[in-house]
Parts: sequence; structure tokens; C-alpha cells
Amino acid sequence: MLRFSRRAEKYQIEGLPDWMASLLHARGVHDRETAEKFLQPDLSHLHDPFDLNNMQKAVDIISAAAKGKKRAVVWGDYDVDGMCATSLLYETLQAMRIPVITFIPDRHTDGYGLSFDGVEKLASQADLLITVDCGITAQAEVQRAKELGMTVIITDHHALPEMLPEADAIISPLLNNYPFPHLCGAGVAWKLSQALKGLEYARKQLDLAALATIADMVPLTGENRVIAALGLKTLGDTKRAGLVALKEAADIAHHHPLTSEQVAFQLAPRLNASGRLSTAQGAIELLNAANPAHAVPLAQELNTLNTRRKQEERLVLEAAEKQLEKADLLHDRTIVVVGEEWNAGVVGLAAGRLAEKYGYPAVVLSQSGDMCVGSARSAGEVDLYAALKACEDLFERFGGHTKAAGLTILGANVVAFKLRFNEAVYAQLPGGELIPTAEYDDEMPLSLVTPETSEALMRLAPFGVGNPAPVFLKREAKVLSARCVGADMRHLKMTLGEDDVIRDAIAFGCGEEFGGLSGSVDVLFVPQKNEFRGRLSGQCLVKNIVISSGVFKEDAALERRIILQELQAALLNSVSYPVNNLSPESLQIAGSQGTLLLCRTAKTAMRLKEQFRWMDAAIHRINDPRAFQTVLHNARLKDINAPYEKLVFADGLIHPSEAGLAHTHLPKATLYAFPISDTLSTRIEELAVTQDELREAYIALKKQTGLSAFPWTDEKRTAALVMLSELSLIQGEGSGICMLPLRKCDPQESPLYRVLST
Repeated sequence: MLRFSRRAEKYQIEGLPDWMASLLHARGVHDRETAEKFLQPDLSHLHDPFDLNNMQKAVDIISAAAKGKKRAVVWGDYDVDGMCATSLLYETLQAMRIPVITFIPDRHTDGYGLSFDGVEKLASQADLLITVDCGITAQAEVQRAKELGMTVIITDHHALPEMLPEADAIISPLLNNYPFPHLCGAGVAWKLSQALKGLEYARKQLDLAALATIADMVPLTGENRVIAALGLKTLGDTKRAGLVALKEAADIAHHHPLTSEQVAFQLAPRLNASGRLSTAQGAIELLNAANPAHAVPLAQELNTLNTRRKQEERLVLEAAEKQLEKADLLHDRTIVVVGEEWNAGVVGLAAGRLAEKYGYPAVVLSQSGDMCVGSARSAGEVDLYAALKACEDLFERFGGHTKAAGLTILGANVVAFKLRFNEAVYAQLPGGELIPTAEYDDEMPLSLVTPETSEALMRLAPFGVGNPAPVFLKREAKVLSARCVGADMRHLKMTLGEDDVIRDAIAFGCGEEFGGLSGSVDVLFVPQKNEFRGRLSGQCLVKNIVISSGVFKEDAALERRIILQELQAALLNSVSYPVNNLSPESLQIAGSQGTLLLCRTAKTAMRLKEQFRWMDAAIHRINDPRAFQTVLHNARLKDINAPYEKLVFADGLIHPSEAGLAHTHLPKATLYAFPISDTLSTRIEELAVTQDELREAYIALKKQTGLSAFPWTDEKRTAALVMLSELSLIQGEGSGICMLPLRKCDPQESPLYRVLST
């Protein structure tokens, strides 16, 4: 189930087209002055770095360290944000002639943030400890560093604890009412660099700041928009040998401004692969590389690690999906999976994939001995940090924000955590429901999907959290063609139509679910510019597909074939099971999960979809462990793979034994049946074979003339062959039919004949 939610409303801003004003209004821009800043980001829009808490104190400490020839260490984190922050501040301290080293903990052995072992090791190598992208919760570790004689400056952007560490200076956008609280770790470090060396110096570091800002998925509004927009241009022309080599490894052309998508999906994963599968040292070396000879092999190594990361992630996801086969996603609102020695570097990615696929907050834990280390990702509007905070006493440690978090927990506490985490998320949900929602900005006719529209929308770039790429809704688009494409046939290539307008469309990752789609669909899409053989055209990059009632097309032959197959399966089933009789008028459906309306005919499916517009529509099969309310047509019971609690035979039962068959496949479902519909009765009658027709069929087979000359449907021919086989007069099927010795028999001996003749 997927609900569409409109985020833009009609709005006007002087001097701007109404469509642009509506899009800007949805992104928090309400007047001309703010609109100009949004559409034309400039360094003059940045806040004074000294507005940040303790910035002056930190600058004084670092300046004194430079004069006193004190040694410094920059302690970072192993993700892109932490790496870029580390490299950026390392570069600035070097420019101030401060002897400086970097330290990033090993994700697999040290864990996240400051540690006692690390502090004690570094105390003999540095007088000044500066954290980037971490440290805000490290009270005991900071105290230990101070005991060992170190001066400590913390720069961080994560959620504040109840008690701050007693560092010499703490710089955080969440302190002191700073006007923009959404800087990432490298954004905070960049502001410190600006305070130390001035804006012109810091301008050259915008490539690192932008890379981290986009990769860390902080809102691309306010200062972050300025950093990202200008930094992408700097990144396109960067002089850093490491970033040039990284772009080359990712097949990104140099001397061209980058897009936020290229950063998020091509550059960031390669850098992150270093910290996920090895140590972040390789990535830090790359970012600090002085020449191509040093940088190129490092970039190639990250490429190799990224390929391995994909393999490791796939293995974790496959194992997690296996565990979810036993989960109760109909009643639970969270996903928690645990694996023995899963690669801790990819559990966050796996959690994100699961949260995106199922629409539930997901936690993926890797267990080693008695301890589990893992990552969590949110879904919908769930405040993940608040939900985890409610379970805080079960953790050894945890930290994060509303959308993502990391945690360490004893294996013995995982069962209790699953229960309490689920309760905490439930408590945030109105009515206890968590229905996936996809946002769109406005409805758009296919006629406006043009290269010009795409160009105009690019004025809102760069896109990301807080400023998503504009998405539009087209209702009842006609699917003129749909086919699976790609090496693994995972993607869906469509041709969509509206009146006399036709547009190509591509939906990545939708091939398996929607292959062979026809009828009408509602689609959310991003207008794109497509160039093929020198010709520019508009196409739809489809983000979401919702099948409308138009997908239920009457196909008498297919309906007969499935009815015959189900009837055969039911007759072989010896299990009986009670069914509750129900009239269509008395059908009531509450909530969003648990009920399946199984329709044998398109007429019934269309009627019910019109009656319950909010329900899902599906054809042929359903595989949803959340069991959202669905109208299902042309499916066999064996192809229903979902834990429904209520199954309604909306056309009535084909045969009483069908209830036992349904119970075999859906043992937890209560069964209901409407009276048999006129359409289903007609389909069953179309399969019936009289005694004389059966005799004629037998004679034709004996003469080897076959049944093709008979004015019957293919399904009726199949029914006749099944009956003759049940009477032991023939065996085999298709071209392999063999005649058996003639014997005197009564057609009533055939179960299928007996059912169809009554």
C-alpha cells in the first residue's frame, strides 16, 4: 500500500511563475528575497562562523598552539562526513604550521567515536585533541584526555546528550541558538577553518565540505545549500589529486560541475567502502594525496573495496530477508534482524534498504560473541532517536538522530529490545498504522514532460534531503507497453499515453513487480531530458507506481484457465474448512492491513476497487509480509504469499473444497465468501462438457484428429482432457497423449465432470 501526499500548494511570489512559487513554498521559501537566495546561492548568505558556540575560544586555543609549536591530532569518523572533516581540518592546521596527525578509529575493532585506548595512545603524540563529527557524548573519554594533559576541542553536529563533556571548547550548531542547526560534521569543521584562516582560504575547501554535506544527508537548505551548490562547482574543477582520481574511477568527467546524485551514488560509496570493509586510512590518504602517482592506485583500491562492499551488502540482505520470513510484519511496526559476524561496515546500508523496501524502521545487528553492533534507519515520520531513547537502558551505547542511529547491545538483550522498540514506535503512530507515503509536488500532464520543463526545474538543484527533486503525479496514465529491461531484467521500460500524447518512462527496480503491466496506473515521476541519436525529448523517471482499477481487464480465457486450475487443485484437496457466508452489502473493512479480496472475475474486481478506492490492486500474485488490504484478480491461492487474517472469496467459492485449499495456503486466515457471482457462474458453465461432447472428444483422440476442430475454447478442451484422464481412458498431455484400453465407465466417475455438470 502506498499513499500519495501532496507537499506543494498553490502559492504566489512576485516575479516568479506560479509553479516555481509553489515548489519554493513547499521547500520553506515564502517571499521574493528568500527565493532569490535559494535560486542563487552565494557565500554572502552564510552566517558568521563566530556565531557558533565557543568558536572564538577554539580559535584562541588553536592559534596559541601554533605559536607554542604544540602538536595536534584530528580525531575523525570513518564515514564520508568524518573523513572530509578530518582531511579539511588537517589541511588547515598544516597551513598554520601546526604539527598535526590524523586518527580515525577502526569501525571493526575500535567502534565509533572517542575511546580510552585511542586517547591513551595519542596522549604521548599530541598536546591538542580536536574531534570532528564525533565526541559530543564522550564525557569519560574527554575527562581521561584532560587527565593525560591534552587540551580538547570538540566539533560535532550530533544530538546533544543531557550532560556535555568538560572539553576546553565545544563547537556545535545545536548550541547557543545558532541560526542554522543542520550543518554536518564537515560543515562545522569548515566553519572552524573559515574562522581560523578566513573565507577566501575556506572557499578552496568547499569541494570537501560539499562532498560531506551531500553524503551525510543533512537538509540541503540554508547554509548547506550554499555549501553544496558552490562546492559542486568547486568539486567539478578540483585541484585535489585524490578527488580527480576518485572521479576518474567513478567515470565522472573532470572540469564539469557535479550533481548531488553523482556525489551520493558514485563518489560517496567509494569513500565509505574504505571505512566499511577496511579502515578509513586509505580514504584519508586519497583525500590528502599530493600527486596523481599516489592518488590513482588509492582510488583504484577504493573501487575494488566498493565492489566487495556491494557483495557483502547483498549477502547481509539475503540473510536478513530470510529472517523476515518468520517475522510478523502484519502486527509489528519495526524490523530487527541479527546475524552472526555480519560485516559491521554494511549493516547500516542493509538497514536503509530494508526500511526503504518495507516502510518500517529497521535495525540490523552484527553479533560477535556476546555483543551486537548495528545500525538503525527510520521510515516515514518515525523519530528513530526518540524510539531508541526509550530503550536506552538496554544498550551499551547508542547515538544518532531522527533518521539514522548506531547502537551496541548485548545479545542477551536483543529479544527485550525487539519488544520495546516496537512498542516505542507504535506509541508514535496515530492509530498504530505505518503506511508508506510518497510525496509529490503537483499533478502534471504528459504534454508538459519536455526538455524545457526539465531545464527549468534544474534551477532548484542541488537536490537532496530538505530539497528533494520535484516529483509530479499523473493519474490514470495509460500503459501502452511495458517490458523488463537491464542485464538482470530488474527495470521496467514503459510507454505511457494520455489522449494523443505519448512519453517514454523508466522505473528502476520495478521489473519483477510490474513486468507485463497493462491498463491504467497512477505514477509519480521526475521529468527528465532524454537524448537519443541527437534528438532531445522528455521522459518520465518513474519513482512510484500504483495500479488503478483500470488494470483489471476482462480476459475470459485467462479467467477460465485459472478457475479450472483452482478447481482441479481444490478437488485434490481433502481438507475441509468452515467458511463464513457474507453479503457484499455487509462487507466492512477497517484499518489498512489484514484483508484480501480474492476476485475470480474482472467485473467483481473493478466493482470492489471502486468501492474501496484506498485499497491496493494486484493481479496474478501477491508477496507482501505486511498484508496491506488488497483487491486481487486472476491469482491462484498458491501465489498468495502474505499473512492475511481475512480472506474474502469475492465471487463466491468455485467449489466447497476450495476453502480447505485456502486454509492450506493461508492457515491463519478466517475465510469469508460472497454468494457465487453471475460472472463466475458463467465462467464455470463455459468449462462444462456434456456426456455426448465427452464421447465425441474421446473418438476424436482415438482417430488422432485431436480436438482442435471442435468449436470449443482452449479451456473447455483442457477440461475434457482432464475428465478423460480421470476416467483412465487417456494418459499424458499435449502431444504426448496416449490412449488407454477402452473400458465401460460412467462420466460421473470423473470428479471434474461431476462438479461441472451440476
